[in-house]
Amino acid sequence: MKSRPLNLLALLALLVAGLLTACGSDDSGDETAASSGGGGADCTPANEFDTIKEGKLTVVGFELAPYTTFAGGEPDGIDVDVIKEIAENECLELEITELASAAVIPAIQSGRADVAIGDWNRTKEREEIINQTDPMYLDTVGFVSAEGISKPSDLQGKQVASVAGAYWNEELDTFSDSDLKLYQSWGQLYDDLQAGRVDVGVTSYAQAVHTLQEKGGDLKVEQAAADPGFSASTKPGQADLPHTLGNDAMKAALNANIAELKQSGRLAEIVEAWGLDPAIVETGPPTFK
Repeated sequence: MKSRPLNLLALLALLVAGLLTACGSDDSGDETAASSGGGGADCTPANEFDTIKEGKLTVVGFELAPYTTFAGGEPDGIDVDVIKEIAENECLELEITELASAAVIPAIQSGRADVAIGDWNRTKEREEIINQTDPMYLDTVGFVSAEGISKPSDLQGKQVASVAGAYWNEELDTFSDSDLKLYQSWGQLYDDLQAGRVDVGVTSYAQAVHTLQEKGGDLKVEQAAADPGFSASTKPGQADLPHTLGNDAMKAALNANIAELKQSGRLAEIVEAWGLDPAIVETGPPTFK
């Protein structure tokens, strides 16, 4: 039997199917990244600014529940909810990648990401190497212990521990007879707290509350009582969205979105949904630690 040549319509159908298959394949090879959103052709962005990848907002974060968490397989948390709202408002596809905490800010510096998430506090040092937005919420300090310690003065005679790089470490070290013990992660510190190898762990109050809710046990968390010698207790850190140095159009857009989320009450709703006091969105004017 002779083979019959394909007619023109059938040939065109095969060509179109092949093109659609090729365009739909996007194997980036990066298993730590998650993409979502994008406004579509009929979406009008609230602001105009450049991003590293056209049409995408490239975001990096690390595990710091309840601000950012990747434990469920998809990015989640307070900062994730915020950046999703912003990406939608700006008609951008959102790509969030989990990194080690020490790699997040360098990713912004090197131009591999647009924005960082994960309860990053505004500091004078970071202002030299990245842009920082207006504050989103206050980052209050928590003490975790078996005794329920809240006063910095009660740290005398205790083995106190914190995470390396925390802005309060220098002052915290003056309140205890023992040298401040530093850990690379809150998870490691918390394990030693539970085992009784340290007496008091110091971290973000929200992170401490979330950990106790997740893991249970007999430890107690208290917000650090005001003490003039411990400025973190009287002047909490202000969390922001670090982003590309010199991209002032992006800074203006992020600030406009943060202001709108505050004014509409949406930011307070997000914070409260994660178990925190919505009053922390009342940050006051921008300051530095």
